[in-house]
Amino acid sequence: MYDSNIPLMRQGSVTDTMDESSETEAEFRVPSGRRLTLFYCHASTDPSLHPRYPPRTDVGARPAPRRFRGLFEQVNSIVFYTQVGALSDNTAVEGTIADFGVIGLGTEVLLSLPQVAGSSSEFELGLGTNFFRGFAAVEPTLDLRASIRTLPQISVYTIFVGLAENSPIQPYAGVTFGFAELWNARGYDREGNVFELTADTYEIGATGGLYMDWAALKGLYVEVGYRVRNFESLNWSTETIPVNWPRSIDTSGWIVNVGWQFRIRD
Repeated sequence: MYDSNIPLMRQGSVTDTMDESSETEAEFRVPSGRRLTLFYCHASTDPSLHPRYPPRTDVGARPAPRRFRGLFEQVNSIVFYTQVGALSDNTAVEGTIADFGVIGLGTEVLLSLPQVAGSSSEFELGLGTNFFRGFAAVEPTLDLRASIRTLPQISVYTIFVGLAENSPIQPYAGVTFGFAELWNARGYDREGNVFELTADTYEIGATGGLYMDWAALKGLYVEVGYRVRNFESLNWSTETIPVNWPRSIDTSGWIVNVGWQFRIRD
């Protein structure tokens, strides 16, 4: 075996042709008289010399799977909206915007769905998210700071077409389902102690609205809906909380959304 501590004395020169399939041989002699030969191979780039390992041609970003390409091809619009609302149950929390309401933002992408046979209505699938804030605890010893986020939110809309020829207004209705959670929630007592708070629930609701399809207002829409969103069990960061602090929060209520639909394709 070759001892790495014995210095090598190089004999002769190195031959390196560096052609398409080249081999470099370097010859060395160790003090004991034994000869060590090292070979350096230069990999060929000629595919004919490597029939079993042809060069890759798919270098770069790979295309999305066909099933996802087909899904995104159905996207017809992107929607941005603002929402205002009022809570219907003020037992544990109440709105603080204008002393009664809540406010928030949302976004959604709309996908075209197959038309139902024998129906003149069009159907769309909405995939989106939203949040709202502007509520406080009714209990005076609790300073509650939180937002409510719904992610994802899945909706199905039906657009009533053919009600009036060349009508600039298109009425629609929909149902929605989502997963809601308390977002960055904290509770503070009168001594300034901080208590983290988590909770999640399912959200269901119904919506009805009007879409403008006229001149400069094309894309504007207004809708009214109701959301059922009841957090039946709150998870506080402490084992014991003051007796009057809430164990559940019902944030169900009415909403009004005003937004703009940016149409990508018809």
